[in-house]
Amino acid sequence: MNSSDSGLYVLVLYLAEREAIEVGQRGTEVFSPGWQVYVGSAKRNLASRLARHCRDEKRLKWHIDYLRQHAPLVQTWVFPWCRGGECRLARRLEQIGRREAQQFGASDCRCGGHLLRVRQQDKRLLERSLREAGGWKVYDRYEASVTDASAEVSTS
Repeated sequence: MNSSDSGLYVLVLYLAEREAIEVGQRGTEVFSPGWQVYVGSAKRNLASRLARHCRDEKRLKWHIDYLRQHAPLVQTWVFPWCRGGECRLARRLEQIGRREAQQFGASDCRCGGHLLRVRQQDKRLLERSLREAGGWKVYDRYEASVTDASAEVSTS
Protein backbone atom coordinates (compact mmCIF):
# COMPACT_ATOMS: atom_id res chain seq x y z
CA MET A 1 0.00 0.00 0.00
CA ASN A 2 1.30 3.47 -0.87
CA SER A 3 2.51 5.06 2.36
CA SER A 4 1.59 8.58 1.19
CA ASP A 5 -1.99 7.47 0.62
CA SER A 6 -2.70 5.46 3.78
CA GLY A 7 -2.05 5.57 7.47
CA LEU A 8 -3.31 5.64 11.01
CA TYR A 9 -4.17 8.89 12.71
CA VAL A 10 -4.98 10.24 16.14
CA LEU A 11 -7.27 13.22 16.65
CA VAL A 12 -6.93 15.01 19.98
CA LEU A 13 -10.05 17.02 20.83
CA TYR A 14 -10.94 19.05 23.88
CA LEU A 15 -14.39 18.91 25.44
CA ALA A 16 -14.82 21.77 27.92
CA GLU A 17 -17.67 20.28 29.96
CA ARG A 18 -19.65 17.09 30.45
CA GLU A 19 -22.07 16.81 27.57
CA ALA A 20 -24.78 14.50 26.25
CA ILE A 21 -24.31 14.23 22.49
CA GLU A 22 -26.50 12.53 19.90
CA VAL A 23 -24.22 10.14 17.97
CA GLY A 24 -26.25 9.01 14.97
CA GLN A 25 -27.76 5.54 15.33
CA ARG A 26 -25.91 5.01 18.64
CA GLY A 27 -28.27 7.48 20.28
CA THR A 28 -27.22 9.83 23.06
CA GLU A 29 -23.81 9.31 24.66
CA VAL A 30 -22.53 11.24 27.67
CA PHE A 31 -18.94 12.46 27.31
CA SER A 32 -16.75 13.63 30.17
CA PRO A 33 -14.82 16.90 29.97
CA GLY A 34 -11.17 16.77 29.00
CA TRP A 35 -8.98 15.45 26.21
CA GLN A 36 -10.86 13.13 23.87
CA VAL A 37 -8.41 11.00 21.86
CA TYR A 38 -9.71 9.25 18.74
CA VAL A 39 -7.73 6.64 16.81
CA GLY A 40 -8.65 6.19 13.15
CA SER A 41 -7.28 4.76 9.94
CA ALA A 42 -7.44 5.43 6.24
CA LYS A 43 -6.56 2.65 3.81
CA ARG A 44 -6.36 5.34 1.14
CA ASN A 45 -6.74 9.12 0.87
CA LEU A 46 -5.27 9.88 4.31
CA ALA A 47 -4.69 13.56 3.56
CA SER A 48 -8.31 13.95 2.40
CA ARG A 49 -9.58 12.15 5.50
CA LEU A 50 -7.58 14.44 7.78
CA ALA A 51 -8.75 17.54 5.90
CA ARG A 52 -12.35 16.35 6.34
CA HIS A 53 -11.87 15.88 10.08
CA CYS A 54 -10.50 19.44 10.29
CA ARG A 55 -13.58 20.96 8.64
CA ASP A 56 -16.40 22.13 10.88
CA GLU A 57 -19.04 21.95 8.14
CA LYS A 58 -19.61 18.44 6.79
CA ARG A 59 -22.21 15.71 6.47
CA LEU A 60 -22.17 13.63 9.64
CA LYS A 61 -20.95 10.17 8.67
CA TRP A 62 -18.67 8.68 11.33
CA HIS A 63 -19.06 8.58 15.11
CA ILE A 64 -16.24 11.12 15.51
CA ASP A 65 -18.12 13.63 13.31
CA TYR A 66 -20.79 13.99 15.99
CA LEU A 67 -18.27 14.57 18.78
CA ARG A 68 -16.31 17.04 16.59
CA GLN A 69 -19.37 19.31 16.52
CA HIS A 70 -18.90 19.86 20.27
CA ALA A 71 -15.15 19.51 20.76
CA PRO A 72 -12.54 21.45 18.76
CA LEU A 73 -9.64 19.64 17.14
CA VAL A 74 -6.44 20.46 19.03
CA GLN A 75 -3.88 18.06 17.54
CA THR A 76 -3.54 15.55 14.72
CA TRP A 77 -0.93 12.78 14.68
CA VAL A 78 -0.20 10.35 11.83
CA PHE A 79 1.39 6.91 11.76
CA PRO A 80 2.36 4.49 9.01
CA TRP A 81 -0.40 2.10 7.95
CA CYS A 82 -0.40 -1.44 9.32
CA ARG A 83 -3.20 -3.98 9.41
CA GLY A 84 -4.80 -4.00 12.87
CA GLY A 85 -2.77 -0.95 13.88
CA GLU A 86 -5.81 1.13 14.78
CA CYS A 87 -6.90 -1.30 17.52
CA ARG A 88 -3.32 -1.86 18.77
CA LEU A 89 -2.73 1.88 19.05
CA ALA A 90 -6.03 2.37 20.92
CA ARG A 91 -5.04 -0.43 23.34
CA ARG A 92 -1.63 1.17 23.86
CA LEU A 93 -3.26 4.49 24.72
CA GLU A 94 -5.46 2.77 27.33
CA GLN A 95 -2.34 2.84 29.53
CA ILE A 96 -2.86 6.61 29.71
CA GLY A 97 -6.59 7.10 29.26
CA ARG A 98 -9.82 5.20 29.55
CA ARG A 99 -12.39 4.24 26.97
CA GLU A 100 -15.01 6.95 26.80
CA ALA A 101 -17.73 5.05 24.91
CA GLN A 102 -17.80 1.33 24.10
CA GLN A 103 -17.37 0.51 20.41
CA PHE A 104 -17.09 4.23 19.52
CA GLY A 105 -15.39 4.38 16.12
CA ALA A 106 -14.98 0.61 16.14
CA SER A 107 -18.07 -0.67 14.37
CA ASP A 108 -15.88 -2.51 11.85
CA CYS A 109 -13.71 -4.37 14.38
CA ARG A 110 -14.01 -6.34 17.60
CA CYS A 111 -12.02 -4.17 19.98
CA GLY A 112 -13.69 -2.12 22.71
CA GLY A 113 -13.49 1.23 20.94
CA HIS A 114 -11.21 3.87 19.47
CA LEU A 115 -12.08 6.84 21.68
CA LEU A 116 -10.31 7.47 24.98
CA ARG A 117 -10.49 10.23 27.54
CA VAL A 118 -7.17 11.47 28.88
CA ARG A 119 -7.00 13.56 32.05
CA GLN A 120 -5.50 17.05 31.81
CA GLN A 121 -2.45 16.08 33.87
CA ASP A 122 -1.67 13.18 31.46
CA LYS A 123 -1.51 15.27 28.25
CA ARG A 124 2.31 15.33 28.15
CA LEU A 125 2.41 11.58 28.77
CA LEU A 126 -0.02 11.14 25.86
CA GLU A 127 2.23 13.13 23.52
CA ARG A 128 5.31 11.15 24.60
CA SER A 129 3.49 7.86 24.05
CA LEU A 130 2.34 8.95 20.57
CA ARG A 131 5.93 9.89 19.62
CA GLU A 132 7.28 6.61 21.00
CA ALA A 133 4.68 4.71 18.97
CA GLY A 134 6.14 6.28 15.80
CA GLY A 135 3.72 9.16 15.33
CA TRP A 136 4.30 12.58 13.77
CA LYS A 137 2.39 15.56 15.06
CA VAL A 138 1.12 17.26 11.88
CA TYR A 139 -1.26 19.77 13.43
CA ASP A 140 -1.29 21.60 16.73
CA ARG A 141 -3.82 24.36 17.23
CA TYR A 142 -1.51 26.12 19.69
CA GLU A 143 1.73 25.97 17.71
CA ALA A 144 2.62 28.61 15.13
CA SER A 145 3.49 26.21 12.32
CA VAL A 146 1.18 23.61 10.87
CA THR A 147 2.71 20.79 8.86
CA ASP A 148 1.07 19.41 5.74
CA ALA A 149 -0.10 15.91 6.72
CA SER A 150 0.48 14.45 3.26
CA ALA A 151 4.10 15.65 3.27
CA GLU A 152 4.74 14.06 6.68
CA VAL A 153 3.20 10.74 5.75
CA SER A 154 5.08 10.52 2.43
CA THR A 155 8.42 10.75 4.22
CA SER A 156 7.96 7.34 5.81
